[in-house]
Amino acid sequence: MGNYNKEILELDIRKENIAENARKHTIEYHNGLIKLLEAKVNGNTEGILKLSEAVNDNLSKVISLNNAVIEISFDIAKKTLSKAFLSAGLKIEENTNERVWCRYK
Repeated sequence: MGNYNKEILELDIRKENIAENARKHTIEYHNGLIKLLEAKVNGNTEGILKLSEAVNDNLSKVISLNNAVIEISFDIAKKTLSKAFLSAGLKIEENTNERVWCRYK
C-alpha cells in the first residue's frame, strides 16, 4: 500500500467524508445567507428569525466540521512523519516533556 497503512487510510477516508459534509453545509449556509439578506432587503420580516437560526446553525456546523478535518489532517501528518522517521532509522527518545529524535547507533 505504499505510504499508507490501514490506520492512516481509515483516517483519510474519515477526513474526506467529513470534508464532503462540510462542503454540503457550506452551500446550505451560503444559500440561507442569500435568502436572509433578500428577506431583509425586501422588508420581509416574517421568517427572518427562522432564517437567521438556520444560517447560524449551518455556520456552526461548517466551523465544527472544518475543525475536525484539520485535527484529522494533523493526526495523519503526525503518523506519516513518525513512520518516515522510523523508516529512516530514527527513533523517539523521551526527554522530560520533549520528544527528541535520535539516530540509531
